[in-house]
Amino acid sequence: MATRPPRRPSRTSGQAVADDPETDATEPSEATMPDTGPHTVTVPGTARGWEVTAERFGEKSLSELLQPAIRYATEGYPVSELIADAWSHAEELFTDENAREAYLFDGASPEVGQTVTLPQLGASLQRIADEGADVVYEGEIAEAIAEEVQSHGGFMTVDDLAGFEPEFPDPVSTTYGGTEVYELPPNNQGLIALEALNLASEVGAGDHPFDSPERVHYFAEAMKVAFEDGHHYITDPEFEDHPPLASREWARDRAE
Repeated sequence: MATRPPRRPSRTSGQAVADDPETDATEPSEATMPDTGPHTVTVPGTARGWEVTAERFGEKSLSELLQPAIRYATEGYPVSELIADAWSHAEELFTDENAREAYLFDGASPEVGQTVTLPQLGASLQRIADEGADVVYEGEIAEAIAEEVQSHGGFMTVDDLAGFEPEFPDPVSTTYGGTEVYELPPNNQGLIALEALNLASEVGAGDHPFDSPERVHYFAEAMKVAFEDGHHYITDPEFEDHPPLASREWARDRAE
């Protein structure tokens, strides 16, 4: 039996699961992708993506590029207002003991201006710098990731991790105000931004003064419609097609 990702947007690259003939799928799955839990965890594509990007386009090695992040993680950095707010909203998600130990401080998210260190993250980044990105996808780290996901009822395997390769897809684009705007294609959610710009153009949002209620209203409505469409249609294109969300025709129909 083929076990495939749910038909909801994936926020990161890579496949979460592989075909598994041993899977017992007699219990019905959820109609939509859950907000939390093991089935929301996908293969972490960032490390190998960093490495390939540095090799193809960079002037420095991945090890050199990671040094500032390693220093901030190990020596500490002050938390900005924006990051503190996002951290506080994520606090309720840290129900796992390991997550709470890694990301909470005396059981709470950090305050604005508080200097925090993330030693576990620093150690992981240092290993990537020393040994290369493969350390995440093969060996003990890959085994630990797969075991943790499976222990909570997920399906990720070490083969899923080992098989990940970053992709360099062609960007998608639209024109707004005479400027070509580029975004990443699915399974990224870049189409949402492009649809929102097209909708804003259709209703003349930019024709109103910058700080006017009308301008704010039209842009807000454009974002609402675009996010609704994105959450409904955008998924992994290997498994399902999506309508032309970035086209002018689509925006014209949705603006009516």
